[in-house]
Amino acid sequence: MSDVADRGGPERLSASDERAMVLLALLQAEAPRPAGSLSEAVMRTARWQYALRGTLGLLDDVSGALLEGALLVCGLRGTGVRS
Repeated sequence: MSDVADRGGPERLSASDERAMVLLALLQAEAPRPAGSLSEAVMRTARWQYALRGTLGLLDDVSGALLEGALLVCGLRGTGVRS
């Protein structure tokens, strides 16, 4: 607020301020709405990511077990080289 408004006097806007207020009011009245397909696209992406997450988790478990088995076969497990 300006000093004039703080003292209780009428606040006068310049022509550019008035024009800015009009344009801002138009923007507020015409806010864009999200497309209806946006939520569908988000859900579709979430579904395939969820399915991929499970597959990658299984692949992680299997590869870890294979590595542990290879370390046991090579005799590197439990010798202090890698624990």
